[in-house]
Amino acid sequence: MNKIYKYMAWRPEFFDGFYLRASQRGVLNDPFEFNPAFDLGEQFVALRKDETFNRELNRFSSDLKFNDVGVISFTENHNNLLMWSHYADQHKGVVVEFDYRKLEAYFNNRFSMESSIARVLYNRERCSSLLEDVCLKDFLLTKSDDWLYEKEHRVLAHLIHADKLVVNAMLYKSLHEFYSGDYKRLFTKECACVEKGTVTIRLNAKYIKLLDDCFADGSSTDDCEEKELTESQAVIYDFYYGFLKDPSTMLLFKMPEDSVTAVYLGCRFIEQDVTSLMTKINNKNIKVFRAKPSETLFSLDFCKI
Repeated sequence: MNKIYKYMAWRPEFFDGFYLRASQRGVLNDPFEFNPAFDLGEQFVALRKDETFNRELNRFSSDLKFNDVGVISFTENHNNLLMWSHYADQHKGVVVEFDYRKLEAYFNNRFSMESSIARVLYNRERCSSLLEDVCLKDFLLTKSDDWLYEKEHRVLAHLIHADKLVVNAMLYKSLHEFYSGDYKRLFTKECACVEKGTVTIRLNAKYIKLLDDCFADGSSTDDCEEKELTESQAVIYDFYYGFLKDPSTMLLFKMPEDSVTAVYLGCRFIEQDVTSLMTKINNKNIKVFRAKPSETLFSLDFCKI
């Protein structure tokens, strides 16, 4: 596969920094996501003593509830009518085309793993009796075959690795007040949107390192050697969990700019926004196409702008 695609509503800010949302469990549109059948859940619990299983679990989540796993979804083509309707604002949005190899290499390096972009498996049965061995990753990648039309490929992202969070401003203030000055410095507020009542925050790598180094060199009275998490990770997890309870929280991951190769505009894309898009991608090697309904088929034709 050379190209992979992302359907989305028109968000001009995407083209400022190329950030995509990783959807947390609470906002996914399939209630079966990350919700194993009862007997499969029992197998998960039994396998918690297995080191290999625990390593695989720690790669994606901190527990068996998978509340800190995010999904960045892609698909195999840009011309699916249902996808345009369901995920691109009823043809008023866009489809962004990515270079598959560049995107996969980026995520492989970032998450220290192979094949970070994985194809979703579709099945009619969810019962674990179909599985000879429990594979945690397959569980996170399996959906009902009712979703087969999506031809989904996904990145399973540990939400603690998000580059930015867009959160409710009042919730941010209330959670922030629980921490002392040193811990507050782990988070940097970038901007606020008064109209939406949100703030955008990111992790501060400098203070994360300072805090962890402080505990690692014995300056702290806590014994971190026996902890599974570093001191900063423990605080960040706690902080993030407060936000993950709010479905309006957006966890954003930055995409490499050179992985974006084209943009497809819906057939109902607002004409005045074309100029805004072209301005944002000026001097970037990104092609732009405009969709129009075919005169002979139930399909879309695309013309280069």
